[in-house]
Amino acid sequence: MSYQVLARKWRPQQFSQLLGQQHVKSALSNALSSDRLHHAYLFTGTRGVGKTTIARIFAKSLNCELGVTATPCGQCSSCLEIEAGRFVDLLEIDAASRTKVEDTRDLLDNVQYAPTRGRFKVYLIDEVHMLSRHSFNALLKTLEEPPPHVKFLLATTDPQKLPVTVLSRCLQFSLKALTEAELLQQLSRVLQQEQVAAEQEALVLLAKAARGSVRDALSLTDQAIAQTNGHITATAVRDMLGLLPQHWGQRLLQAVLQQDVAEMRQQLDALMLQTSQPSQLIDDMLALLHFAAICQFQPDAAELAGEQAVFVAELAASQEAESLQLYYQLLISGKRELPYAPDIRSGLEMALLRALLFVPQSADASSSAPSGSSGQKRPRAQALKPPLLAQPAAEAASSPLAHTVSPSLAATQPEMEFQQTLETAPAVESMPEAQPELTKESEQPELPELQTQPESPQMDPITASIIARRGVQPLAAGHSAAATVAQSKAARPAVPAARTEPDVADKLSVPAAASQNQQMAASTPPASELVTKESAAKKSERPRAQQLLGQPLDAAGFHYRAAHEIDDWAALIEQVNATGLYRLFLLHSVPSVVGSCVQLIVAHSEQHLETDEFRHRIEQLVLTAFPAATEVQIVYQPEVTGCPRDIQQQLDQARRSYVQRIMAEDPVLLTIRQNLTAEFIDDSLVVN
Repeated sequence: MSYQVLARKWRPQQFSQLLGQQHVKSALSNALSSDRLHHAYLFTGTRGVGKTTIARIFAKSLNCELGVTATPCGQCSSCLEIEAGRFVDLLEIDAASRTKVEDTRDLLDNVQYAPTRGRFKVYLIDEVHMLSRHSFNALLKTLEEPPPHVKFLLATTDPQKLPVTVLSRCLQFSLKALTEAELLQQLSRVLQQEQVAAEQEALVLLAKAARGSVRDALSLTDQAIAQTNGHITATAVRDMLGLLPQHWGQRLLQAVLQQDVAEMRQQLDALMLQTSQPSQLIDDMLALLHFAAICQFQPDAAELAGEQAVFVAELAASQEAESLQLYYQLLISGKRELPYAPDIRSGLEMALLRALLFVPQSADASSSAPSGSSGQKRPRAQALKPPLLAQPAAEAASSPLAHTVSPSLAATQPEMEFQQTLETAPAVESMPEAQPELTKESEQPELPELQTQPESPQMDPITASIIARRGVQPLAAGHSAAATVAQSKAARPAVPAARTEPDVADKLSVPAAASQNQQMAASTPPASELVTKESAAKKSERPRAQQLLGQPLDAAGFHYRAAHEIDDWAALIEQVNATGLYRLFLLHSVPSVVGSCVQLIVAHSEQHLETDEFRHRIEQLVLTAFPAATEVQIVYQPEVTGCPRDIQQQLDQARRSYVQRIMAEDPVLLTIRQNLTAEFIDDSLVVN
C-alpha cells in the first residue's frame, strides 16, 4: 500500500475530531439535531483550516443510513463512499477549473433530478469566488429556491469577491485560523501516533511556520520527517525553514542597546557569511522585544521565549517600557522599508542604526543592555552637537543681536515711594551696530522741543509704576534723536487745535475739548493727567502683572485670562479699540512718558509695518490713550520685554502650569497613573 501524507491520513471524519472551530461545530450540530437545515451554506477562511473537511462531514451527516445526525456512524456504505470520495450524490466541483457559464448551466440541469442513493444531493463548490459573473447570475435562481432534496455547500478563501446577491442567499460561517498552541498539541498527538521522535522546540518552529493552517503544519512535518529520517530536531527544522539561530538576534540587540556600532557591524559581517537573506533577523529581534514588554507586566511570561527566557528577563529588567516600545516601532519601520533598500544588507544596517541613535533621552547607555554583554559603547547622538549649538554664553552676549535693557530703577523701590518724584531716569542703551539702519531724517536734529526739555521731567507715580513694571527705562531728555528714534520725515508741531477738529475728534473720541487741549499745550501739565480717567479709576482694581506672574498662580489668579486685566498699557489698548495690524503693533510696544512726549518702544520685528499712513494712525491711537500728550516718538529696539504680548504669553503659561500642577496632585489621576502606567500628554492639554 502506498504511503498517504499526514494531511490526508489525519483528516477528521467527525465533528468531534475537528480541531478548533467550536462556533461552527455547535451551529451545524444543533441544526442537524433539530432538523432545521438551510439549503445553502458558505464556509470562509484561510487555507487549511477545515472548510472542505466540514463540508464533507456535513454531507456525511445528511446521507448517513442511520438518519440525519450530527454524529454519522462512519460504518455504513454511504459514509464509507463519502470518505473514499466516490459517493454519487456528493458532487465536488472545483470552481477554479470550471469558471465558464456553460459549466454552471450543465451542472444546474441535473439539479431537478432526485438523488440516486442518498437522502440529499449535495453540491460542494470549492473556491467559489473563482466563478465568472455570468456563472453567478446563472446560479442565483437555483441557489435561492432549490428543490428540497438539494443542498449547496460553498467554500472560499476570499469572500469579498462574492456578489452580495450570493452572500444573502447563504448561511455564512467564518472559520478562524488556529493558534500555535492548538497546532502544537495536534502535531504532538500525530507524531506520537506515528511513532516519530521530535524535539519540542522543533514542533514550536513548525507550528509557528504553519501560520494557523493545519494542512501546512502537517505538510511541513512530513517534510521534516523525510529530511531528518524520522528524528525531528530543531537545528534541522531551522535549516529546512531557512531560519537563523536565536543567538544572532540576541547579539545584535545587545549591540543596539549598548550603542556599539563596531560590534553591530561585526555581527552583521559574520551573519552575511552564513546567509544571504538575513531579513528574518528583524523578526527575531521584534520577538525578543515583544516578550520583554510582556514580561515587564507579567514576569512569568518570559517562559514563553523558551531558551531565550533568561535573556528576555534581563532585557525586561534593564529597559524602561517606553524604550522597548520605541525600539519595537523603529524596527517595524525598518522592516517595512527593507523592500525599498538597494540591498538587504544596507537596509538592515540602516534599520539597526536608526534604532541605535533614536533612543529616549532618559535612557542611560551604561545600563541599556542585559548583563553579560561587552564592547566599547558608542557616545550618545545628543552629544554630537554642532559648535554653534554649544556657543558660550559670553560669546552670545557679545553678539550684535544681543541687547539687554537696563533694569528699572523703580522696580527696586516699594509702592509707598511712588509719591516721590523721580529725579533722574537712565537712558535706554543704544547699540552702535544699529546706527546704520537709521534713516537720514532721523540723523538730523529736527526736534528742538525734545532737545530743550529739562533734564529731570516731572513724572506722576502712576506713570512711574507703568515704566517700572515694563522693565524698560525712559529715554533721557537730552538723548539724541539720531541714535535711537525713528521719526517721521518732518517733525509735526505740537498744535493741539489741529487734533481737536471735528473729524479727528469724532474718529478718536477724545474726551477733552479743543480749548482744554490748548490750555494743556500752553503749559506743561501735571503727569497725572497723562492717564485717562477711566484707566485711573480701574487701575486700583487691577492686579499688577509683575506681582501676579512673579510667582506660581493660585486659584484666584487663575481667573485672569487676558493681559488687559492685569496690565495698564494693555487696558489702554483695549479702550482705544485698536484693530488689525495697529493692535498687533501696539501689543509689541511699551510706552514711556517724558513730559508731554510719549515714547513708544517697539521691537525691531514690527518695524516693517511702518509707513507714513501707518505711523500717523499709531500716533492718533497713542494720543487717544494719553490725551494730555502732544508728541509721539517711536523707538525701535532688538527686544522689548514687558509688552502686552509678552505678558499674555506669560499669563497663558502660568495658567497652563497651574492646571498641570492641579492634575499632578489629583488623587484619582495619581491612582490611574500608578496602576495603569499612564502618562500625561502635555501637548494635548487645552486651558480655557
